[in-house]
Amino acid sequence: MKYILISPPLELAAFIKNFWILEAKLDADKLYHHRLFADACPTIVFHYQNLFSSLRERTTSFTYSHSVLHGHTTAYEDLMVKGAFGIFGITLFPWSLGPLFQLNPQTILHSHICLSELLGKEGNEIEDKICSIQGDQERLTLAVSFLISRINKYKVQYNLTDYCIGELIKSHGNQTIENLAHKSGWSRRHLERRFVQHIGLSPKQYARVLRFQHTIRLYERGHTDSLTHLAYEAGFFDQSHMNRDFKIFSGLQPKRYFRKLPEKAEGFARMN
Repeated sequence: MKYILISPPLELAAFIKNFWILEAKLDADKLYHHRLFADACPTIVFHYQNLFSSLRERTTSFTYSHSVLHGHTTAYEDLMVKGAFGIFGITLFPWSLGPLFQLNPQTILHSHICLSELLGKEGNEIEDKICSIQGDQERLTLAVSFLISRINKYKVQYNLTDYCIGELIKSHGNQTIENLAHKSGWSRRHLERRFVQHIGLSPKQYARVLRFQHTIRLYERGHTDSLTHLAYEAGFFDQSHMNRDFKIFSGLQPKRYFRKLPEKAEGFARMN
């Protein structure tokens, strides 16, 4: 299994959280199961080797195309692939969808769209290039060039709602809604309405997903004295609140997930 996480260049740092690569060399008849966890950020995924299928009640419901834009979500999803696979991913900040794709983030909440459907010929071209070229650096160079050209093509509009989303991301969801409202100069009710209009989630819902993701990162960094200590450090009121959110956003209890310590990519967790 190969997993590489790559920071974006300076000119993309305001829009792109990171790039990542996930590969596995498996026998042709080997089934590989993944669970896609709840995620506060949208992600572009290029399947340059093999295609993943989405599972519903243990049966295949559909197979993803070679390039897909996944929206942010509070739900988890089970995926499966047979044989070796290779994925190149781009994790975006929510406000990037406007300058990159002229999309309101709310429109792809809990959803996805093929790049060919979203961008037409340009989507087909970048899919063909990234999925056919050999080499991690070559894929990264193509992706960076594509994203910079998209940003330069359209006027970047960064508004106060985007600022509030960024503040929540920086605090890993551990900022009170009252403090966020105070920073924005809005009332709490108006702030909540702007969040729902912009990303389809309330500030509280969005903060819960961010806190859940932060919990996983803390564990990976060795903050493992106990699950109770982990819950407090991640910003939960107590361990029971962490257990509840972990179950909602991953389908697993924390004890089971951390015991297996699965191999992960950004937003992915190995289940077998």
